Amino acid sequence: MHRLWKPLSAFLTGVALLAGGLTLGGPTAGATAEVYSLSIREPGGAWNESLPFVVAEKPFVLLYSTTAAVSTSIDDALFYSRDNGVSWITLTRGEGGKLTLPMDPSLTSVRFRVHAWFDPLVGSNSESDLVSAPYPVKQPGGPSDVSAAANTDGSVTLSWLDNSNIESYYEVKRTGPDGTKVFEVRGHNETTGALTYVDSQTSKTQETWYVYQIRAVFLDFQLPDYLIPSDGVTIVESTPPLAGIKDISKIDAPIRKVSGIQPILKSGKTQLDGIQDIAKIIVDPNLIPKLDGVIVKVPDLFAGASAWALPELKQAFGLGLTTSETLGKYTEAITREDYASLAVRLYEKLTGKTLAPDTMPVFKDTNNSHVNQAYRLGIVNGLTADTFGPTQLISRQEMSVMLLRTVHAAKPGVTLDVAARKTFLDSADIADWAKDGMNFALNYGIMNGMTGNYLDPLGNTTREQAILLSLRTYLATAALY
Repeated sequence: MHRLWKPLSAFLTGVALLAGGLTLGGPTAGATAEVYSLSIREPGGAWNESLPFVVAEKPFVLLYSTTAAVSTSIDDALFYSRDNGVSWITLTRGEGGKLTLPMDPSLTSVRFRVHAWFDPLVGSNSESDLVSAPYPVKQPGGPSDVSAAANTDGSVTLSWLDNSNIESYYEVKRTGPDGTKVFEVRGHNETTGALTYVDSQTSKTQETWYVYQIRAVFLDFQLPDYLIPSDGVTIVESTPPLAGIKDISKIDAPIRKVSGIQPILKSGKTQLDGIQDIAKIIVDPNLIPKLDGVIVKVPDLFAGASAWALPELKQAFGLGLTTSETLGKYTEAITREDYASLAVRLYEKLTGKTLAPDTMPVFKDTNNSHVNQAYRLGIVNGLTADTFGPTQLISRQEMSVMLLRTVHAAKPGVTLDVAARKTFLDSADIADWAKDGMNFALNYGIMNGMTGNYLDPLGNTTREQAILLSLRTYLATAALY
């Protein structure tokens, strides 16, 4: 609760106070006080300039008027409801009384609620509750769940989740051997949900690598830089009808070739019973050179990545193990929400399945489709029963546990080595719940120790490191039945 003692000034009666979002009213001391109006405005704006809508993640201030006497102290609590008042979520004031609503494509209308407690100098305490009419919420989210599927006629079908209800249109930029082409997808600016676009301007005679960048274009809204969303990026190799038919299913059992990788058995082994039977993993030598021919024409794709990480980042991208949420800002620490997207993509690649978007809320603080999917797969848990902590950073031990859970979810019949076989100077820092995950990551060469024989289980993981760990997990386990 937020307590303010009101100044003894008739001038301030009925005028909004920025710091608390409170106003004053009726001068009758000792009378039962009520909240009688509510409005929304820009921080620092005039008290009577009410906003017609709220933009997700953009600060606003909630103001209300009361009939309390100027000598009355007031406590309050602010809430919003996404289900027309059935349940309420607490709004927490930041500096200067600023409030924000979460980025969530399903949150397009809210009701606000003020509950105030009045403590007058004369008379009895009282409290009052006021609920607003539905208030529009504008979502400026970027495209997610971006994928590309090659069709038998040589065309490519792009799919993505539209997370914005204010974009003017989507710009689709395709880069390939024939240069760059740009297309526009219009007609969805007031809705969110699944979108598709078929690119039929592709080669009909040659299998071709194409990189697609999908960008939400905002012409009618001036968004601050931090709210301008990232592009969605995906890659695909087309399968034109005149280029012949590839049949990779006719591979001698029990060796399994998956998406350009091939396990080589150890000497004396005739079948693959477990990862211990693999001598090495070969990545299709044509994969990276083919990709490089396209990637060099998309200079911003790996901009800012560490030089040592670049080869594996390209492999991960070519194998479809990256997500639009994690391409970029490579040296920043990854959040729990963004890592959930990588875990889901790893699961999809290990199983060969494409999960349908999941927009049924699990947590109060995020309705991210990947978080919902990862939770239902048993890959992630919440911090509490109804909170996930989407923006919190993820530690190395947390990530190792999620990697292990992802493999278990994708390959429930596979036995993995989680015995403690290596020790480090800080091995005692590994939590009991994380030991199997850390041992798994170490035993299969997915994670390595740090300089000086330290493991740093509590340290954070950068976005590029997270992508590489996901790639190594895939390479180590994709060929296992």
